[in-house]
Amino acid sequence: MSRWARLLGVTLGRMALVWASTWRLRLDVGALDETMAEGPVVVAILHGELLPAGLLARGRSMLPMVSQSKDGEIIAGALSVFGFPLVRGGSSKGGAEALSRASEGLAEGLSPVLAVDGPRGPAGVPKPGAVRLALASRRPIVVVRVQPSRAWRARSWDRFMVPWPFATLHVWAIRLDPPPEGPWDEGLAALTDALTRSPPK
Repeated sequence: MSRWARLLGVTLGRMALVWASTWRLRLDVGALDETMAEGPVVVAILHGELLPAGLLARGRSMLPMVSQSKDGEIIAGALSVFGFPLVRGGSSKGGAEALSRASEGLAEGLSPVLAVDGPRGPAGVPKPGAVRLALASRRPIVVVRVQPSRAWRARSWDRFMVPWPFATLHVWAIRLDPPPEGPWDEGLAALTDALTRSPPK
């Protein structure tokens, strides 16, 4: 299964590279670029938006984290086409090692990208990994969301999204700062709120 899943992912990734050249982008990502100019960040995205978010991350110093699930094998195949280094692991398998590698990435100047509601959902409900990573490194979380005008969506828990050619993609970013010291008790609630905010008009 893993071989065919990865082949499917590579095929999707190659299609997306072609299709992405037709996309019209509406970018409100100043919070991402300005924060990354200060140093690496923890990037939080939704599992269903991994493909367009991965494409839009090209050219930035990012380190995507992809689960070791069957869905993760497809996504890893797709992202491999984009030329990213990948970290495999998630909340259900390989999580401790993945977070350790993500911490090393931050120290190396790379920004880990976490699909915070993966690998099994529920959709839109984040796991605590991004908050723990931000708290340990005292680096901001930047939430990145993608809203396409038209997209194909899989019949999966995350409604995995592939925007259609010539779709308009509205991409926006929200910065969340952990306290300079001490715990961040409201971190997960703040992340949940940021993931559900409407896009800027």
